[in-house]
Formats: sequence, C-alpha cells, structure tokens
Amino acid sequence: MIDFSSPEYLEARWRVKINHFTEQGLQINGIVHVGTNDGYEMHWYKMMGIKHLIGVEPLPSAQELFGQKHPDLPLFGYALSDHDGIGVLHPTEGDGQGSSLLIDAKPNPDYKFLPDVHVIVRRWDSIVRESVGFDFGLYDCLVMDVQGYEWEALHGFGDQLKHFNMINVELSEEPIYVGGRPAREVVEWLATQGFNIDSPITEHDDVFFIREGLEVPFPGRRIQP
Repeated sequence: MIDFSSPEYLEARWRVKINHFTEQGLQINGIVHVGTNDGYEMHWYKMMGIKHLIGVEPLPSAQELFGQKHPDLPLFGYALSDHDGIGVLHPTEGDGQGSSLLIDAKPNPDYKFLPDVHVIVRRWDSIVRESVGFDFGLYDCLVMDVQGYEWEALHGFGDQLKHFNMINVELSEEPIYVGGRPAREVVEWLATQGFNIDSPITEHDDVFFIREGLEVPFPGRRIQP
C-alpha cells in the first residue's frame, strides 16, 4: 500500500505521470507499463511503494537496458496490438523513445531513424492466457506510451481491461502518425469500456482515465511540488 506521507513517495511522486491518480488519494496496487523503454519510471514506481510492476517493450536495445536496471521485474518483449503476428518497428537513435510501428505524418527533425526492426506483435489477452505464474488481477493501473498505436494496443486487451481502475495513455488531438486515431475516438471507445476521462485533451499529451464508479478520495486535487 502506498504511504502518501513517506519520504520516498514525496521524492518520487513528481517523476512519473501516475501522480495524477495518487495525488487524488487513489491507491495503486500494480502497474502494467506498455512502452516502458529502459524502465526509467520503474525506479520511481518502486519508491512510491508500488509492489507489482510489469514492463512491455518491443525494442531489443531497450529490453537489454531494462534487464540491467530491473532484473527483478518481468518484461514482455512484444509490441502490443489487436492481433498476434509480426510487425515492423521504426526505431529512433539514442534512447529509442520515439520508436513506433507507425510512420510519422510530420517527421520530428530531432529524431534520427535507424534501420527497421521486425518485432513480435501480441494481443495482451493472448499473453495473459499463455502466461503461467502471474496473477494479472494484481495490476490495476495501465500506463501506455506507444507512439500513435494506442487504438490497436488497447483493443488487444479485450476483456482484460476489466482488471484496471486507472489508465494513463499518451494521445494526440489530431494524429501525428499515419494510421493513428485522434484522441477523441480513443476517449469515446474507452467510455464504452467503463472509463471516464479525467483530464483535458490537448494537442499532444498524456490523458488520464478512471473507471466509472471508482471512489476518488480527493477528486481533482493537485498538490504543488
């Protein structure tokens, strides 16, 4: 259980996006972080007192770094989608955080792309069915940063979305990747799955969702650092 008054929590809370939830008094039991890259956020999640953590990352170089930093945490080396198969990832130089299965509609001049990488593409509900030894019901918060591929990745959760109380997903008001979906479409679909939007839609930023009916101790509260 998160101790909101602990020095560790107070130090870590501003380093990760999920403080949107915790600063409203919501307890997070476990996080599935899709597009975790090298696992930077995992260190801060641990400091916040969150015990159950899973990473999902398709880029081989990022997987290697994740394993070095967090050998104690499970990492699924796949790209999530609405089907199982093989995909083509367009990796960026450096930390690889701009890597995507989609092509930029307006390429970022700060990104230099490396040769394409073929990666395994999986539905999350397929991974859950085939995994032994995991209690996926422990994970109640979903964090997703998949560079325009949110629609496909979310649909691949199927009925596994029911295990989450909170979702944090990076969205764009208008697609910045060819084949991407505008934020409003994702918001409307998540509403059909029982999630209410809890932050505004902007040009490009994280958007937060809370399961309908979940009791929020301090709704809308934001504590300044």
